[in-house]
Amino acid sequence: MSSGKCADSIELSKLIEYVSRELGTDEEAAFEEHFFTCPDCTARLTMLADLGDGIAALAGSGSLFASVTQTVLDRATASGLKLRSYRLEPDESVACTIAPDDDANVIRLVADFAGVDQVDLDVFSVEGEQATPTEHLEDLAVDQDSNELVLVYPGAAIRALPQCTFRLELTGRGEGQQRRLGTYTLNHSPWPER
Repeated sequence: MSSGKCADSIELSKLIEYVSRELGTDEEAAFEEHFFTCPDCTARLTMLADLGDGIAALAGSGSLFASVTQTVLDRATASGLKLRSYRLEPDESVACTIAPDDDANVIRLVADFAGVDQVDLDVFSVEGEQATPTEHLEDLAVDQDSNELVLVYPGAAIRALPQCTFRLELTGRGEGQQRRLGTYTLNHSPWPER
């Protein structure tokens, strides 16, 4: 993403923190001073902000699945999105649903992420003893502050589901090894019609 024209080019992770309003006041002021004098970094920041706006619009329309942090959830709730949340420990099972006016379901998978550089997720549709793979997602973002993988599923997709069961398996990679982080079960039921 760097154009190579700026001698003091700001790291992508710091740009993301700035756009997400996660920097302290002093650090934010120093960044802004640089942006006002550097067209290359300003262009990178503008592109990143536009990308964030596009993602927010998709999330708001109920069209986006994502792994996010608590900061993102707080901003979504503050903007008026209605989120239904489920938190699962390893090997836990939960009955879940989505109401007609919910914008999304939030699934919080707790695990020990110590020493893990990459987190992968495998999702299986379970019918009786048969588990069919439905998704494999790699290198998902983990909320280190809460020690959770936070997944946001769009409301429209969840509302379309019949009564069903999903098994989610988390795997971590780090220090040249792969290890199982946890298995979680979601027992979905449609919202009861009144």
